[in-house]
Amino acid sequence: MPAAQVPLLAVGDRLRTERDGKVMVSLVPGARVVLSRDSELEVEELKIHKLGAAVSHAVRARNAHIRLLRGSICASVVQRRVRPHIRLYVGTPAGTFEASPGTTFYVRVNETVTHVACAGGTVSLGSGGDADAEMLEAGYAREWEKEKANGLPMQVVRDPNLREEVQNALAAARTSEDLEDSRRYIMPGLGQP
Repeated sequence: MPAAQVPLLAVGDRLRTERDGKVMVSLVPGARVVLSRDSELEVEELKIHKLGAAVSHAVRARNAHIRLLRGSICASVVQRRVRPHIRLYVGTPAGTFEASPGTTFYVRVNETVTHVACAGGTVSLGSGGDADAEMLEAGYAREWEKEKANGLPMQVVRDPNLREEVQNALAAARTSEDLEDSRRYIMPGLGQP
């Protein structure tokens, strides 16, 4: 359906793009993905954690859990100096990747292989607090077959295809940040000042 007709996302919703399409989605404020062409994702959880009944400065955390079923995404989680704490979790055949604030990354999946390239920040396979979590730092990429890693992380600068993936992830992050900034200046019911 055309982007203008897309309703708010809910748990269980699936987004699909065709061969010539792509879509940018804000899952929770501060966590965005660009679903590339010929791709599909499912929304597993969208949560905003609030402190009691307070209205001002009440949001403590924002979490988004999605599952990438096929294709690829470029994702970014904004860095904030103050709360709320934002996390993005991306489920894949290799497991669930966690992105903390300030992270920009690219994920591509098919039935057996998961490929991740980190453009900024850190992305981890498994919970970042786990001793067993595999960390992927900015400037590196890695592949997993099912749940087993293929070799060591590879420096992005050594491979033109990896460089392109990281450049695309950074461009998507810049675009989503620009949209977020422009949204701040629109007052509900009044339009732009």
